[in-house]
Formats: sequence, C-alpha cells, structure tokens
Amino acid sequence: MKGLTLFEVLVCCFLLSVFLLMVFSVFSVGNTAYYTDIGLLELQQKLRRISDLMSRELRQARAKETLIDEDGGLLTFSIPVDIKTNPPTYSQSISYYRNSNNQIIREHPESDLAIIATNITRLQFLCCDYNGCSLGYNCSQAKQLEVRIEAQTVAGSRLIRLSRTERVTLRNDLR
Repeated sequence: MKGLTLFEVLVCCFLLSVFLLMVFSVFSVGNTAYYTDIGLLELQQKLRRISDLMSRELRQARAKETLIDEDGGLLTFSIPVDIKTNPPTYSQSISYYRNSNNQIIREHPESDLAIIATNITRLQFLCCDYNGCSLGYNCSQAKQLEVRIEAQTVAGSRLIRLSRTERVTLRNDLR
C-alpha cells in the first residue's frame, strides 16, 4: 500500500499552516518595528530641524527686545538688520507660536505667515538666567532662552511622542 492517508494529509496541512503562521508573525513584528523606528527617526529629524531653524534666528535676538506671553506659548523678538549704524537697526517683530491646528507658526510683518512644523503638541518658551528658567513677559535680564517642543506622529499603528529642549544664548546688547 503506497500513498498517503487522509489523516496524514491533514497533519501535513496543519503543520504547514502552523509554520506559515509563525513566519507571518515574525515578518509582521519586524514590519511593525521597522515602521515604528522610521517614524521615530523622522520625528527626531523634524524636531532637530525645527530647533535648529528657531535657534539660528533666536541667537541674534537681544534680551531687551524679547517678550514671552504669560503661558510661554508666544515669543516675540527682533533681530539686527544693520549693526553698522549707531544705534543698530532692528527688524520688525518676529513671532513664533503654536496655533489651534498644532502647527508652529513664524509670523513676520514683511512676509506671510510661515508654517514651520505640524503635529506639535506643545511649544513653550522660557527666559533663563543663572538662577534657572521661568515664565515671564520680559526677558530683559535673561542670558538664555529655553525652547521646549513636543511632537507626535502615528507610525504603523503606534502613537509616537517625542520632546526636545534647546537653550539658546541671547545676543549682547549693541549700543
């Protein structure tokens, strides 16, 4: 008697389906991990880009010209346009804030509103001196400005949240 019985065929099909299920599970876990890591990497790059963009401009701001609203969500400052004049000429006020659509907005009277970033859950500015950081209206005595940014994204089926804090040393007063 040569051939396979029905029972042997069913056992082979069962073992093959268990093997394929295990292979699928491994690929599924790997796929999820890959897309989560890619989402985290993109979020890190986004926060670094935002932070660098804002820091580059904030390094030029004078402490005397830097104002923060009471909850720390709106920053207004001016940067020098011409430092060769006496006194130096400063730009019109530049503002950074997070709107209700979770976007960071850069507002400048000479240009349109610019959306700097999306999916931002928190944006906070703090004035810092040698005693620490605090919320305040006027950063005239501040030596540094602290920028706190939190963002989130969905990667695969997971929600990823990430935060970044950047301290920027403000420009000395030019007279």
